[in-house]
Amino acid sequence: MHPRRTSYPQRGSVLLLVLGTLFVLSLLVSSFLDHVEAEVLYRDQQQPPAELELEWQSYGDLTRAVLDEFKNWDNGLCSPEQGWGYPLVFAPFARRKDLMMEIKIQDETGKIPCQKSYESWHQAWIAQCVKNWSAERKVQESWKALLEGQPVLLKKNPGKFGLEKEKVFLKTLEPLRSVDAFASAFFHEKGWGNETWAPFKAPLSFISTASININTTVDANLRDLLAQKQGWDPRALADFFNQKDTFHMGNIERFFRGANDLRKRGFQLKDDSVGFECKVLQVSISLKRGDLGWTRSFWVDVKNI
Repeated sequence: MHPRRTSYPQRGSVLLLVLGTLFVLSLLVSSFLDHVEAEVLYRDQQQPPAELELEWQSYGDLTRAVLDEFKNWDNGLCSPEQGWGYPLVFAPFARRKDLMMEIKIQDETGKIPCQKSYESWHQAWIAQCVKNWSAERKVQESWKALLEGQPVLLKKNPGKFGLEKEKVFLKTLEPLRSVDAFASAFFHEKGWGNETWAPFKAPLSFISTASININTTVDANLRDLLAQKQGWDPRALADFFNQKDTFHMGNIERFFRGANDLRKRGFQLKDDSVGFECKVLQVSISLKRGDLGWTRSFWVDVKNI
């Protein structure tokens, strides 16, 4: 009889299989733990500490109270120049010394509403921002089609599919990245905005439907456009808003309260596209304590505060 032989090659194969399985499992576990850690970090960033959230709510209530006070006391909100732009100056609020805080209030009414009734304003604004005639013509045509709900040329994937015509329903300006005319005029090939994108989108609003508040159009180009369409001297309008309170008496108002106030300054109003009061405000409150920081915004309907 022959002695029984041991199958070392088979044992080696099994050992390699086990080690390989353990290695793969370790990679899967490691990947899972990395995913869990990333998810936890993401949730921590999205969910602020309770103490910061409570303080944010307190500053939000304070801001609303200041806005309501000025609205009743000064017969409406026309401009931050009235004093409500800096709530903590008007109503000091005790806070911990280690807390850094900032409140910004922006009037959405100081922008051009993105609706068809303001199409002439859009055309003028596009001409202001797009200097190349051929590019401007294409952007104007695409914008008109977008406002009318007509299909526009989209850059789906130029390398494979080329351009396709589709309807685009705008609720924000982000879909313009895919519209061929806008992509060519305002975006780099990789998809990020060029130097003209931020100035173009800043004065356009999907929130406001009111007349453009002349007091809060901080963009110099938009203010010049207001003057141009009303037949005013842009320099005279700029001088009014830039006038200085030489004696620091606080009695110089660098804003208009209404059409009569406008006429007293020598500016005649042609139509109702220019307004004087804030309708919708965006309040942004930023808090930071040590390494913990949080910023959150909310909208204020001036009529209902």
